[in-house]
Amino acid sequence: MVLHIFNKGIRHRELLKTCAELIGPDDSLLLIEDGVIWAKEHRENALIQGLLDAGVKVYALKEDLMARGIAAADAIAIADYAQFVELTERHPRSVSWF
Repeated sequence: MVLHIFNKGIRHRELLKTCAELIGPDDSLLLIEDGVIWAKEHRENALIQGLLDAGVKVYALKEDLMARGIAAADAIAIADYAQFVELTERHPRSVSWF
């Protein structure tokens, strides 16, 4: 069970694709910083939709969404900083995709 932390925007689609290929069904993805752009509904989020369809829990950091004026898609869970800490505690390992 791994927490994948992704902070890159839509110009880094290939990196997100690599991340998505390595995510297992028990893993979670946390979108932070410019990575929260993937949380909104647009045609570029097929990778995120694929993860959701596979049962992967996808989170977006609330503070980064607010800072960028982005509303996350309904399927994306919103996490604040306290929940970010809980996610890191809940997952024995984490991978930062920076």
